[in-house]
Amino acid sequence: MKTGPNQHFIPQVLLRRFVILGDTRVHVYQLGLNEPRPTKKVASGRHYYSKPKEGEGEPLDSIITRHENGPFNVDFQALLGVASGRIDPALAARIIAHLAGRGDHLRGMIRSGATALGDLLGELFSSSDNLARLVGADGPMPGPVFCELFGPAIVGNELLGQLSLPQPVLESLAYMLLRENMEEVSEVGKVALSISETLRTTAPSIARAAQVKALTDTLVPEARITQLTAFTWQLVDMPGSGAILPDFVILARDADGKTGTIFTFDPDQLVELLMPLSPCVMLIGQAAERDPQLANFNADCAPHCRDFFVSSYVSAELEALAECIGKEADAPIREGLAEAAAVFRAKAQGSGEPLPVDAGPWREVRGRNFEIETDQYSDEDARRLGNTIARLVEIGRDRFDTDNLWRVVVRADYARVIAAVERGTFDDGTILAPSTAGESIAYNVAIERGGEHGVVMVLDPDIGAALLDDNDLVFGSGASVVLSQLARIGGDQLLGTVFANGFVEGEAHDLYLMQSAIWCWKVWLVAQFQSMFTDDLAAWYRAQAIERLIDLPEILVEARRIYRTSGDIDSLLETAVTTASSVLSALLCAAASGGDEVAIARFRDELAAIGWGNWFALLERDVAAIWTLGTTYPKPSDFLVLSRHLQRLLLAGAIFLWTTPEGQLMVEVPYWSDFDWIAERVREVRDMPVDFDGANGDVLA
Repeated sequence: MKTGPNQHFIPQVLLRRFVILGDTRVHVYQLGLNEPRPTKKVASGRHYYSKPKEGEGEPLDSIITRHENGPFNVDFQALLGVASGRIDPALAARIIAHLAGRGDHLRGMIRSGATALGDLLGELFSSSDNLARLVGADGPMPGPVFCELFGPAIVGNELLGQLSLPQPVLESLAYMLLRENMEEVSEVGKVALSISETLRTTAPSIARAAQVKALTDTLVPEARITQLTAFTWQLVDMPGSGAILPDFVILARDADGKTGTIFTFDPDQLVELLMPLSPCVMLIGQAAERDPQLANFNADCAPHCRDFFVSSYVSAELEALAECIGKEADAPIREGLAEAAAVFRAKAQGSGEPLPVDAGPWREVRGRNFEIETDQYSDEDARRLGNTIARLVEIGRDRFDTDNLWRVVVRADYARVIAAVERGTFDDGTILAPSTAGESIAYNVAIERGGEHGVVMVLDPDIGAALLDDNDLVFGSGASVVLSQLARIGGDQLLGTVFANGFVEGEAHDLYLMQSAIWCWKVWLVAQFQSMFTDDLAAWYRAQAIERLIDLPEILVEARRIYRTSGDIDSLLETAVTTASSVLSALLCAAASGGDEVAIARFRDELAAIGWGNWFALLERDVAAIWTLGTTYPKPSDFLVLSRHLQRLLLAGAIFLWTTPEGQLMVEVPYWSDFDWIAERVREVRDMPVDFDGANGDVLA
């Protein structure tokens, strides 16, 4: 069944029941806006679910449309034919289960026939990791199997030869791109290695049937139907002016009367669901009989709407409710963070955690004692604050060595305290001050006493107040700051220990890039704690990552072209590596951030849209594999993979770092990367007017 490009996430059969009297339009309320629109332009988008692509089977929207024109329509019309009163629970459950699961999380579920074919051939290759091992692509650098399999092919490839790049560069390029696209390669490999003609001809229909079945099951999930069938369902008349239709369709309540969407609560918490069938009729499902408080329905819905609600009428009351749109749309996220913060608070006030089997060596001995200094709290609050910080340090020490922490200072004059810390031999005359790049709330000052090195952690008094606050989320934000500062100490300790004897493994360009790479790793470690209880920071990290990644090619190309005219290779490397490191650190911060699953999915879609989706997924796996929090320190060579990721980022500007067989660092900037630009410069010079002496410039009068 073919469908048009305009695809709805609220069925028009429901929207049309909210049309304005005597009209075919509905009133759409948004923040600061109320306008009538035809239903075909409401709750829809172009190719909202999927865009038909040749060879990828039936698009998801066609599947949904067929379902809604078939079983769903039969159920919906049967529901509309029932008078007020009790209705068949199974009938209501099927309708609610479908409408609840029709949102964004269904996007992209259609997969090409190759995916199903890959599943069928799983006996040959159970995973892309297995294939990677088979072709020698399971580490940061090419293994002997890869070189044996692909080396001759690279040398003999005429197209690659025209790039005029050294063999090591071509080999490194091929290897990086193979690792980055191993998931796709594994799918193609599964098909290529299947020589059964019968399977080749029948695979598309097999894949399509499997996908249709999976999506049909997902559109009407059996588990939710079973849960909702246990409710008592009825149709009742709406009081007053009538009901609105929220953009999430179904209002949910728990036993305490708390409201949200059907996904706000765990299944066992749901006790009431309300879905307006029209402004005058409400479908109600209840786990136990109680007053549905229909007069509150509109007011309960508006804050949970993300973008809009629909109405058949206008009123001052609805105008006021429109101002509430979006206020509670992210409540589940905030509540999830608050719940995590509450659990964390309990942990911070409780006992230690059991040691992992391969616990870090610093945990085999008692941690160093540290001092806490403060000047603005009562004796009781100072004691509470000291106990909380001590417990946070204990929690931090479970994960990394924090024994360099000698003192924590929480005083009213935050900036003065930072400047006044006696730094010993680290004092070079520079007056330390909080960062002006953003809001400074914590500062680690490196100090020296009697030849020993340590750290004084200075905290803004607002962090102390947060750690004493009764609100779990406020407490969590303060705790995350302390833990991120501890992570900085722990990261320095780890890197200092791992690289205490220098770094001699890897090639020359690996060693050159390693200084930036390990700094990026430390940023990743710290970011895990910075964004523990604040989704806003995680969102900022993701936005920064996309912005820097988009800007990367332009900056690298400009640096490359400046090099063309100046010949200053040091300046090129400094700009290129600094820029690539900035992008890598931003992406690692994004990789370390959790939070809103919808926002994370949107971020991954944005990365895929600009061609970096596969690389980012590989980066996430690689950085997580270097070291697990709390365990024995990794080997220096485990960090090599990050150098290779920096090398990969430089490809965006056609800047290639490689190492000669003699171990010399080389930079390759092929002329074909700027051929058009060079030609344009030549034309500009040729077309410039000349004076009588033949020099470039204005013609002499």
